[in-house]
Amino acid sequence: MKQESNLTSGGHTGLWDIAGFSCFATLISYYAYYVTGIYFLEISKGQLDTGDIGIIASSLSYAGGFILRPIGGMYYGALSDLRGKKLAFVRALKFLAIVSFSFIFIDVDILGPKLAVTLVMVLRLVQGFFMGGASTLGLIYLYQLSPDNEKGKFTSLLQMSAPAGYVSAIALILITRLVFPAQELGHWGWRIAYAFCGFLYPIAMYVDKNFPDIKSHTISEWNVETFKNHLHGFFGDTPLMKRILTFPLLVTASAGVMFFFFIVFRGYFMGPVLKLSTDQSSFIIGISSLLALPFFPVFGWMSDNYGRLKFVFSGIILGALFFIPFFKGLEFTNLVQDRYMEMITLIVIYGILLTLSQASLAALLCDLMPKQYIGLAFGFTYNFGLILLGAVLQTMTTSYFEQTGDIYHGLQITLGVIVVCGILAFFTRPKNSNI
Repeated sequence: MKQESNLTSGGHTGLWDIAGFSCFATLISYYAYYVTGIYFLEISKGQLDTGDIGIIASSLSYAGGFILRPIGGMYYGALSDLRGKKLAFVRALKFLAIVSFSFIFIDVDILGPKLAVTLVMVLRLVQGFFMGGASTLGLIYLYQLSPDNEKGKFTSLLQMSAPAGYVSAIALILITRLVFPAQELGHWGWRIAYAFCGFLYPIAMYVDKNFPDIKSHTISEWNVETFKNHLHGFFGDTPLMKRILTFPLLVTASAGVMFFFFIVFRGYFMGPVLKLSTDQSSFIIGISSLLALPFFPVFGWMSDNYGRLKFVFSGIILGALFFIPFFKGLEFTNLVQDRYMEMITLIVIYGILLTLSQASLAALLCDLMPKQYIGLAFGFTYNFGLILLGAVLQTMTTSYFEQTGDIYHGLQITLGVIVVCGILAFFTRPKNSNI
């Protein structure tokens, strides 16, 4: 289903400028979101001295911040449907900046351990809520501004933001580790990484001032009642829900979980499983990610010309076939000393395979969403299928490993979910040859 854009108010900034600033804003959003999780991995590997950051990181599972992301995606998606895409995107960015920056004010000596832990957990959950809105609305906003024949290309640029934000977080944390002694970093130096999250607020203000808005239909007042009515109209439409809960949700789960494990779980796999140092894993992930990133716009552009379904299913099939061999390959190359280039090559190749589907997934989902509910429907599908399911499966996999020492049992269950969802998605795929 094609979506037409309705541009209202704002400056006359070109589409490439809008895409650039939107990507930068989304990159910093992912940076702000991932930095806490990476600190958690630092603690789990014993690479960072405890202190304030020990209270912060050890209080959170890596998946903890994902719990409220679907709710945030749905809330801001509904807001965008009723009040405008830019308005919702900017609000989510501003609140995400405030919450992420607030971590620097946590002081265990002043608050005490119990209150500090409680505050951190609350902030992390709220951070996930606003991240759900920012990640969802950035993709929809750029999708609706893009020409019909370039939607895959432009949305693929934002799809790059997740791995790029993750690499940025790794890079800055690595720099702070090199600059500060472990004790200073653990007690106060970590705040520098969170201070950079504050830059997201002025970026959001620039977007608000200079970029056009997109409105499907508007309401004069946004309150609980209008939100409930919009939810009721969406979830109460039985034919629409059947359509959303079949192919869109299934294909997102299949392609998304693989990408989630590739981006998020590989850091855990290299640390507690392979026992690589932080410097080693950071170098490997950083270089391999930079080499694979350029394939996002390439595959996004190709999906505009040759059809998104072909690319999405190609990525799912190849990704599923090499899911377990990928982790086995990392383990094998780790057994031979200093074979980092082999490990980087393996990650780049598998990352390219997954990019086949991930680059055009957002555009494919937006193609299928009804115009009236595109924000709510995309927020629901994208965040439940990719984020929440991926977080649940990762938590299960890591928990089983910590109890039994067997990492592949959880990975095999995850692969089963990927394959089942992929098969069901194939049989429920739209028959429209233009997609």
